[in-house]
Amino acid sequence: MGDNMTDQSQSDILERLKQAEESLARIEERAAEAEKRAKMAEQRAKVAMQQAKETEQKAMRRTAQAGILSDDGRSA
Repeated sequence: MGDNMTDQSQSDILERLKQAEESLARIEERAAEAEKRAKMAEQRAKVAMQQAKETEQKAMRRTAQAGILSDDGRSA
């Protein structure tokens, strides 16, 4: 009878191990997907920052041009 209990315990342990491995595989898969999404978001953030810099530079040029025009207008 002792052997039967040991076999059942081993069977339970193996089943739990299998479930744990499957759970780990799902977690790793979700982590990989999250990492891909994070990298894509980082790339979009870099593009947005570049666009913001370009917009700021355009605004600064326009401000400088407007200042030159207003200076010309005052001196004329």
